[in-house]
Amino acid sequence: MELAEFLEKLKLTDISKLEDAHELHIPPSGKVFMQILELFQATQSKQSRYEFLKDIRLLFETADSHWLFGHCCSNRDFDLSKVYGNLVTSLIQYAALPVCENDISELPESAFSDIPEKAETVVSCFLVLIQKLLVGKDPYPCGESGESTVLICNSTVVPFVVFAATHCHVKPWTSFESQSLANRLLNEVLKMSGSESLAQLLMGKNDSGKGIVGSVLQFLRPELQKHTWKLNPATKHVFFWILCQITRPWLANHLERVLPPALLISDDYRIENKVMGVRCIHHIIVNVPAADLWQFNRAQVLYHALFNHLYTHEADLIQV
Repeated sequence: MELAEFLEKLKLTDISKLEDAHELHIPPSGKVFMQILELFQATQSKQSRYEFLKDIRLLFETADSHWLFGHCCSNRDFDLSKVYGNLVTSLIQYAALPVCENDISELPESAFSDIPEKAETVVSCFLVLIQKLLVGKDPYPCGESGESTVLICNSTVVPFVVFAATHCHVKPWTSFESQSLANRLLNEVLKMSGSESLAQLLMGKNDSGKGIVGSVLQFLRPELQKHTWKLNPATKHVFFWILCQITRPWLANHLERVLPPALLISDDYRIENKVMGVRCIHHIIVNVPAADLWQFNRAQVLYHALFNHLYTHEADLIQV
């Protein structure tokens, strides 16, 4: 399907009004994707949203990188990094896990029955988008360097990583296929960012410390507060996975962001959360210099957090 026909299918332009379809003025991608986002968010039917996602993927496949990401020509009036950032966020919300009504109850596994299929559909869109972004880093025929593509990559890499971390492990909301696609997404994100490993992506190249881990932790911060961390069942797992990727000497730079959630999780009444929290604390102790832990009475706080678990009768907690 040609791009013009595809846009006409989405009611974004009308080729029937022109005698010669070749004369059709294709609207800028910034405008198109803003309209697509509005239409997608306004669509309520589950099947209609699923079909819309397939159309978005087809649009990524059909359009060339210059039209999608070029800032030199028709997209001068649009902040493409913001447009694509909003689009990615909206697609992630489509596959978002149901939220617990409070921080006491837990959702049954049946509540996640449709999440794997949704995640698979969203990841399929993202994989095509990333492939086009990789091509779009090359200079365009008009002479533009592809700098706008780099900005789009920078605006989407953090939500990509968090979404992949949510779905890449065996959980009640994943299937074998959704896990495989999420891991593939993570590998493609490494290519998109020019990183050789996840550690390099998170912590930077050549010990520069200019990775994205600070941005990832900031992205997670609203869901890691006292009254929010248990509402999304994936939050604690994503945090633990990210934390375990951060090693010495970089972890010390992010201690203020990782220590409070670790203490919250370890102080919960559920044994599985206590175990995860103690593992978080252990990772922090191992990977943060003692001098940093002694500052601001942090060592004493950690001691008391662990001391509270010494008299438990739970074998799993005693072992960890």
